[in-house]
Amino acid sequence: MPKKPSEKMKKSRSTGKTPLEKMDKILLAAMSRTEKTGWSDELLASKEAAELFPDGAAGLVRHFHDWADRKMLEKISKTKGFRSLKIREKIAAAARARLEELAPFKPAAEAALAWHARPWHAASGLKALYATVDEIWKAAGDTATDYNFYTKRGLLAGVYSATLLFWLNDKSENHTATWDFLARRIDNVLSLGKITGKAKTAAQNASAILRRRKAA
Repeated sequence: MPKKPSEKMKKSRSTGKTPLEKMDKILLAAMSRTEKTGWSDELLASKEAAELFPDGAAGLVRHFHDWADRKMLEKISKTKGFRSLKIREKIAAAARARLEELAPFKPAAEAALAWHARPWHAASGLKALYATVDEIWKAAGDTATDYNFYTKRGLLAGVYSATLLFWLNDKSENHTATWDFLARRIDNVLSLGKITGKAKTAAQNASAILRRRKAA
């Protein structure tokens, strides 16, 4: 399930590390500093970092979302019994896995949210959100190719966005309040048998979430 590296990501003979591995290393170092600096170009001070992220902090934020998606897929691929779960349970497990992988880096996740709250970064935020919910649906075994393909992703975008906002402010032990919130959101919104009738509501919810982000 984890994404396969492209040809340019294959290991180089000189260093033994792929560009992807180097980018991940730079990202991990950067995430520990975002609480003070936010996502900024100063996180890419080295020559190698500047070469790997030629568009600066924007590329680093994109890689942050890609890294989180990859870690999510790796985690659920190792989860015993995942494939035997119901689709709704798979979706909940995948969303939870992503947030659990991000838990040590909450300030970085919050800084990414602030980054995408800026109007000129909103499009990249929506693209990142779509990539995440698309990966979750595919991991859950979704094979829809009709209008349900986009409806499902729109619904899940609303669920995941709301859960992310709740998680960022959750002080409960092991984020138990977040997992309860996620379960309720899925039960209330992601009714797979009536999914088409809720598409309009999902779009309105997603729009409201984006407005709250911009106002924060």
